[in-house]
Amino acid sequence: MHVFVPGIAEFRDIAELEAWFGDDAPECALVGCCARPLTSFSHEAADAERLAVHNVRGWLPLAEDLMACQPGNRRNWLRQHHLRVETAYAELRVQTGVRAIRPYGSARVWSGLGGV
Repeated sequence: MHVFVPGIAEFRDIAELEAWFGDDAPECALVGCCARPLTSFSHEAADAERLAVHNVRGWLPLAEDLMACQPGNRRNWLRQHHLRVETAYAELRVQTGVRAIRPYGSARVWSGLGGV
């Protein structure tokens, strides 16, 4: 199961997050969402539905923000987003002590679109 991780703006396998955080995973801080630890979702149907809602609520504000951006400013938006994500990754490595945490390939694609 993959969960959207705010900050780094990527979906990560729950087992991977458990390896990073152990029993101290952060809770979802998305407004109006689940407020659950990111590693607490199970394969039960109701839980999988809550995870799906969490995952959409995670990406939706980013997509809305990008769409609201004037077309001529979208590269700049992507650059700024990339910088926020890179900062979040650096903070995550410090927080967890896991220096090997790196963005997935999808993050590199987004970064490339911004010309960074």
